[in-house]
Amino acid sequence: MNKFSTMVFSAITFALGLSSREASAAAPLPQDCRPEPAIQDLLNLVNAAGNPLDLLTRENAAQTWMVRELDSKKIIKPIPVASVRDSAVPARNRQIPIRIYNPKPKGKKLPILVYIHGGGWTLGSLAAYDNIARGLATKVGAIVVTVDYRLAPEHPFPAGPEDARLAFEWVLRNATELGGDPKKIGLAG
Repeated sequence: MNKFSTMVFSAITFALGLSSREASAAAPLPQDCRPEPAIQDLLNLVNAAGNPLDLLTRENAAQTWMVRELDSKKIIKPIPVASVRDSAVPARNRQIPIRIYNPKPKGKKLPILVYIHGGGWTLGSLAAYDNIARGLATKVGAIVVTVDYRLAPEHPFPAGPEDARLAFEWVLRNATELGGDPKKIGLAG
């Protein structure tokens, strides 16, 4: 695996709350393959975190998620991009926070990727998926827009997907202002 593949695999493992043992069983690596030190540190944190998130109460899962998010910031250096800025999508009676990652200085119109973070509409944040968004922007060569949708149970389903839809529609209408190509817009998450 190259560095980006390793980072994405580790981030997915981290987000799913898998131990390195479970992740290795799901995708066995060659005997001579060793993770980079930063990735090994992250795997050690995942192992030390205890139960996978799906076995915890929502309150304990949220607390575990926050601890993992804070610990990951100590281990993983942010991937450099030309610019990162926070903004908001206007919605009825509220603003939907978004973060915009531009991999290159202004100039050529780039594709845009709207990224909806993981967490099953109940966990997660822009900060938790910051490095994944940075990696996508850099490797794909696209402007990445992440959406900080409302989380359940405080905001019952379908509040989160509705925020994601409104943000995607906003990007469709504002692609040119974002510096993107309005004919090259994708959705991922």
